[in-house]
Amino acid sequence: MSVINIPEVEVEMRPASPNARTLRATVVQASTVFYDTPATVEKAERLIAEGAAYGSQLLVFPEAFIGGYPRGSNFGVVMGNRSFKGREEFRKYYASAIDVPGPEVERIAAAAAKYKVHVIMGVIERAGFTLYCTVLFFDSQGRFLGKHRKMMPTGLERVICALVMDLPYPCMTQQLGAWVHSSAGKTECLF
Repeated sequence: MSVINIPEVEVEMRPASPNARTLRATVVQASTVFYDTPATVEKAERLIAEGAAYGSQLLVFPEAFIGGYPRGSNFGVVMGNRSFKGREEFRKYYASAIDVPGPEVERIAAAAAKYKVHVIMGVIERAGFTLYCTVLFFDSQGRFLGKHRKMMPTGLERVICALVMDLPYPCMTQQLGAWVHSSAGKTECLF
């Protein structure tokens, strides 16, 4: 197993004052185990443990970490037609997506609780026959706080992920601040 260096950043949470707090956050820069959701969740659990060992209070994972971002894939799509190979590739991609809630969500929640860290996890969510690029939020007690679906998939992402119309976006207030979601699917933290 190779050692993954997890960069850290400290964020000033309030203007300088005697009551100011510092948040230790880890931005995880790691890839999914493509087409292998159980191995990816196991990898996420290891990275959560590693981030907690560095003293991080918040771990932020990449977009589509669980389920994978299909960079370079076109799923055999040509206007008006799809190839057999593309259909098979999409079948495997769809099978790698997760249900929210579901067992993978429970495992990430358990890891957040075990290591007492907040986790923001990018996933490909499966809802019926539709896929969404989704961000999941967990607190340090292992509670699943909610999700945010990417509102407007860009470019070829629209072939595999649906547009989202479920407004308004949730705001989840926690000890670390309030997580608010922009229309671009980006998470903003307001303190």
